[in-house]
Amino acid sequence: METIDIWLSPLILLPAAALLLMSTAVRVGHLQSEIHSRRQENAGASLPALYQRFRRFRNALLGLYAASGAFAFAVIVTGLLKLAAPAWMWLVIPITFVGLGAMIFAAVELVRESLTLEATSPAHPLPAETQAEPGQTMFLDLLDPEELADLEERMRPYYGDIVELAKGHGCNVATEDPGRYRCLPESHRTALLDLCLAALSMEQAVFRREKQGSGDPVALRMGVGLDPRDRPPGKIYISQNVHEQVRFFFDCVIVSGDAEEHVYQLRRLRPRYAQDGAGRVPGPSFHEVYEKIQNGYRLRPKRKQAS
Repeated sequence: METIDIWLSPLILLPAAALLLMSTAVRVGHLQSEIHSRRQENAGASLPALYQRFRRFRNALLGLYAASGAFAFAVIVTGLLKLAAPAWMWLVIPITFVGLGAMIFAAVELVRESLTLEATSPAHPLPAETQAEPGQTMFLDLLDPEELADLEERMRPYYGDIVELAKGHGCNVATEDPGRYRCLPESHRTALLDLCLAALSMEQAVFRREKQGSGDPVALRMGVGLDPRDRPPGKIYISQNVHEQVRFFFDCVIVSGDAEEHVYQLRRLRPRYAQDGAGRVPGPSFHEVYEKIQNGYRLRPKRKQAS
């Protein structure tokens, strides 16, 4: 590599890294604003997909800062060596390659962020294999609080909330009958956590809309891993299998069942994993474990000892 090439390489790459750094910083700012607005609605902080995108952007920014710093340092070193020690110009080469490596790392993280955004987009189709996964389904019924009949008109104001909150937790909504919905998770690894978080968010959204007077009173009934059709409204029901896998994160109580199979009510996040006092919004401890599960870590429920 000739001297002029050594001088120009970091000098040409520096503006490219700086422009990419500025555009990424702007996108991070927009994402932070979105997270903040969702937090104000007591919904955004419970959107793991947003936090995953934020981590990708953060990693990309760190890589771009390192690349910009390496290229700037290479330019300065090249100028000094050109004047004082031309024989040592080769030192600029490893510094430039460090910057290139940091830029490649940042580019990979930006690509991964784009894939995350695509996977959580409303237009992204539900994977076929998810639809057939047994036990990883949530049923939701909106009922007339007096007659306990399925609704059609009253449920309309709530439908947008249900779809938005489900999508924010990585789930898709299918309408089976007026007032009856089925939520299907997009991720197998975090499916039950996503469904339970979505259920708590939906319950809170319905209560909030009723309190604000922006929707007619309805009775809510949900079931994760089971069909709650024959159960009283006002609760989130989960099967025993679901309970064994999520009980580390959520407070639950037995509502029915025999010695062989219990049905539980999902009440809230445990205080350790909750960010708010109501136990609806997950906090940093939850997201830390959630990310590990996304990366392949598996919770192993304790097996019942044979009597």
